[in-house]
Parts: sequence; C-alpha cells; structure tokens
Amino acid sequence: MTNTYYNRIIELILDTHKEDLLNAQPGHCMKITGLGISELESLWYNIKDRFPAIETFIISESQNESEKFITATKLVELRNNQEAPLLVLIPSNSRTAAEDSYGNATFKEIPLEGIEEKLKKQLVSSIPNDFKDIIINDIFGYINQVNISTINFILYLLSIEVENYSNESIGNNLYLLNLLPDSKLIESGNQIRSRLKYNIESVSLLSSFNKPLKDRVEELPLETNTLQKEIVSFIRRESEARSADEICRKVYESYPELNFRNWAIPDINFSQIKLSVGEIKSIDFKIEEARKVLYVKENKIAKVRIRFSTTPNPKDITDLKYFKIILMAVDGAGGEEVTVLRRLKNSSSNRPYRDATVDLDSNMIE
Repeated sequence: MTNTYYNRIIELILDTHKEDLLNAQPGHCMKITGLGISELESLWYNIKDRFPAIETFIISESQNESEKFITATKLVELRNNQEAPLLVLIPSNSRTAAEDSYGNATFKEIPLEGIEEKLKKQLVSSIPNDFKDIIINDIFGYINQVNISTINFILYLLSIEVENYSNESIGNNLYLLNLLPDSKLIESGNQIRSRLKYNIESVSLLSSFNKPLKDRVEELPLETNTLQKEIVSFIRRESEARSADEICRKVYESYPELNFRNWAIPDINFSQIKLSVGEIKSIDFKIEEARKVLYVKENKIAKVRIRFSTTPNPKDITDLKYFKIILMAVDGAGGEEVTVLRRLKNSSSNRPYRDATVDLDSNMIE
C-alpha cells in the first residue's frame, strides 16, 4: 500500500506542476526535495516519460554517474553549460559538500507542501455515496479525538478504494487508523459509534505499557471468560509491539481470531435509548408544597437551564441528530404539546450530558 501511496503522490505532483514543467526553457533550473531515493527513482522515470525535453537527474554521491544519477560537483558543471531545462531530484537525507550550488537562489523549488491534503480530498471525493456518510461522519467524525496523521488517513482511504469499498475492507483496515480491525463494523448498523468507542478504549488499554499485563487485560471491555487468554498470549508473543500502531497491525496481519468482530462487548446490544433529565434550574423557581413553581413577572422572561443525558452517550448514537425541548400541558396521566421551546443539534462532545437554556416569556405562556 505504501507503493500505491507514493505512486499517487508522484502522479499528483506532476499534474499539479504540469504547466511549469511543460513551459520550462533552456537555462531554467528546478529542484524537488523531500522524497526518499526509491520514490525519486519512480519520479525520475515518470518525468523522463512525460517531459523528455527536461534533463533530469537524482543527486547521489554513492551511485555511479549515469543517465539517472549525478554528483553535486558534476551538477555544477552541467548547470554552467546548460542547453536544456534542468531538474534535479534531491533525496530527503542528502548531505553533500556542494549542496549550496543547488540552493533556492539558483534552482527554483517545486513545492510539495499541500500535496498530501490534495490527495486526501481527492480520495474523499471518490468515496461512493453509499459509504460516504459512514466513512466521513461515523468513522472519521467519531475518531477525530485520536491522534491520526494525514498519511494514515490517506493509507486507509487508499486501502478501501483498492478493495472496492467492501463492508469488510472498511472495518478491517481500521488498523491503519490505530484501531483493531473490525470486519463487523458496517453490518452493526446503529452500533458503529459504540463499536468505535470500545475499540478506542481497548487499544488504549492494550498499549498502556506502564500498567501490569494482568490489569490491562482485566480492564478491557470484554465479557468474562471470552478472549482474555488469547489476548494475554498475543501480548506475550508479540512483546516487541510497543505502540498502538504495531499492536493493531499485528492483529490485522496474523491474528484473525482477535479481530474486533470476535470481541464479546457487554452492553453494546442496546435496542432502546434512555433519556434522563438531571436538573432543571432557574432563579425564578420557588418550592410550594414540595413542588417547583416558576414565577415570572409580567412582561418579563424567565431563563430555565436544563441538563440531560442519554444512555448510550449522545455522540455514540449514530441516528441521533437532534433533541427537542417541548412545553407540555399535563392533566393527570395525559398531556398535550403546547409548543417546541428549543431544538438542539446533537454534537460530538465527549461529555455524557448536554446543557440547554430556554426562555419562557410571561406574555406568551400562561
């Protein structure tokens, strides 16, 4: 997949700077830096094929001079007797005594800044509509609290593109986002965010190397007597895996039995959402005969603050888009809606509760 990544990056570099390369004149010196030697070799072949009028070389002090490689000293000689546009490809780890000779004053830099973001946007725009909401909102939107690099996002998108956006590929390639592969993720429907939540917690515990192994495994969100022994065996066998990235990659490559689809997670199979109101507060409330009564002066507005929560956490409920606060007229066991006081959009906040303030106008409500 790394080769695919660099091939797409190279393709984007050439497309982005196509006009500059096509219009380069004799005496025009250019350079590209920031790629490894193997990537530069691939770039060299692409440039020779698409822009044959440009003399292109890779800077190297260890390779014999050839059509492809040139030393920094020889480059200076060539630059002073130039009859064609010149492009030099400089490996990211290049350190030569003559590197001042291809500085920015002499060689125009072809910048690579922003190329990864362009590729990421390109890949996002290519996601089929059937999966776009799941990938962008449910997966990327949910795990934004995890420190994932741009290249990891790109590798994930490339992988699922290569595998034709199958349900299994979207879940299994989570290992590229430092999560355990989960081939059941998409088929779990409204449990996607809950599965991601437990996945994040599990990876965090597995990679908490400051804790004893026994404690790490006991704290995992797993039903008792399920995969605990297999996880202990995995951690001991793969003792050199010392990061979340390495742990998730090892599970993906060699331990299908530890795929997250096989984890017996307690309390994930919820069929109902429980809504709880924690408190309703206002400076205009008074207690009369053990009841809260709201007193509002004529032509005034009372502000009422409401704190409520859900089980599961609001951000873990995929289909929960918004809340409504409704004023009801209650008569005995029944009641009817008077008006909707406020509508709140659900957010991705990690807080287990939400706060809202509503205004009650004495001129509008009895």
